[in-house]
Amino acid sequence: GEGGVCANPFDYARLGNMTLLGAVLVAPVLHVWYGFLGRKLPGTSIGPVVGRVVLDQALFAPTFIAIFFSALAGLEGKSLEQLQQQLRESYAESVVTNWKLWVPCQIVNLGFVPGHLQVLVSNVVALAWNSYMSYITHRPGLDEK
Repeated sequence: GEGGVCANPFDYARLGNMTLLGAVLVAPVLHVWYGFLGRKLPGTSIGPVVGRVVLDQALFAPTFIAIFFSALAGLEGKSLEQLQQQLRESYAESVVTNWKLWVPCQIVNLGFVPGHLQVLVSNVVALAWNSYMSYITHRPGLDEK
């Protein structure tokens, strides 16, 4: 905007949607997922840690990012065509950015943090991640195409 004034007011609906998704989708799913990983690949030696990180980042993350995009599009009333466009334009970038942030984080988290605190650690890192996801799903131009 002119004179340093923000042209876009704060988007309360966007905040509400991201908060709702965090509370009813992300948190419960991560709780179950981390429990599963801990039961299937217990331990803090290199083998189980690498196994958990690989499962988390090769299987879970790409799938869950697509679910997140879809759930958010549904909350925002976007059409299937708009969702497909958003996935075409932003999905691959989101997965790669996810790996850049979460692979190192998960090596530390799953390797050194006690199991009962792993979701908490992930939630702290997720503050930055969720800001990125909010940005990438609302970039200027996505809705105008």
